[in-house]
Amino acid sequence: MQQLITSAKNEEGTVMYEWTISENNRSVHIYERYQNEAAAKLHLQGWGESGPLFLSMVDMQRVTVYSQLSEEFAKAFAGPSTVFMKPIGGFVN
Repeated sequence: MQQLITSAKNEEGTVMYEWTISENNRSVHIYERYQNEAAAKLHLQGWGESGPLFLSMVDMQRVTVYSQLSEEFAKAFAGPSTVFMKPIGGFVN
């Protein structure tokens, strides 16, 4: 895991990349945030190399995307376990 975390954190445009694990070691949540869609695409370009390692460690059951994606990029995430959450507003203090 540490190899994947270090690699992603060092990618240009990565704002946040964090893995959290439950006390019983059965659930992992990964929070990724990128400056923009171009940075997220850059991250996904490494899937050919990092994907097999990632999938050897986790049984991915759900992907939740918190962003308004282009139609093309949304297709990269589309699947039966994908939930798309589109922003409707908010504020930062």
